[in-house]
Amino acid sequence: MKKMIDYPLFHDPVEITHALVTVASQENCDGPEYDLMMDAADYIRLLESLLDIYVQFAGDREYGHEWMEAWKEWAKNQKELSSEFVKIVEENFWELLA
Repeated sequence: MKKMIDYPLFHDPVEITHALVTVASQENCDGPEYDLMMDAADYIRLLESLLDIYVQFAGDREYGHEWMEAWKEWAKNQKELSSEFVKIVEENFWELLA
């Protein structure tokens, strides 16, 4: 599931991550605010990929539980994932599927 936006820089709607990266990558766009835009695009991509995975588990709770346990182990070793984000995913896994 990708979020599309209309932005004056583009002729047609584009994925929000594409827009963020394109704007932040323009010439003379250096600085912490542009780094933040790149980080936000990476984070959105991660969230989109998790959402795509969640959709696969709709109606299959047993497989979802197995996956969730494996994901918890994987998440422990991911430095870019905040502990708050991991906690939200763990606590709301089945509600996110609804």
